[in-house]
Amino acid sequence: TVLKFRRDVETHIYNTLPHHLGLLLKRHPPRCPIAFIAGTRSEELRQAGMHASKALARKHFAWMEGTHLFPFERPDDTAAAVLQMFEAVQAEARAAV
Repeated sequence: TVLKFRRDVETHIYNTLPHHLGLLLKRHPPRCPIAFIAGTRSEELRQAGMHASKALARKHFAWMEGTHLFPFERPDDTAAAVLQMFEAVQAEARAAV
């Protein structure tokens, strides 16, 4: 599997991310589960705040071997990890009912 992404689209997404996300989350806490998969060698995660990301995702935080661009490096493994994470979140929601 090959995963492709146009550079201009990536740039647009990156440029429109809120730079005050921490403050937004404090004012408006998420009302749904959050899952996060991080690359083991992601410098971007370390710069952005690994501890905050872990705290936000709680037990739905996982590592994938690779850099910040691990989805491009390992697309099939990434898809499997996302589905596994989604199933875990769904199972937790069902158990809470």
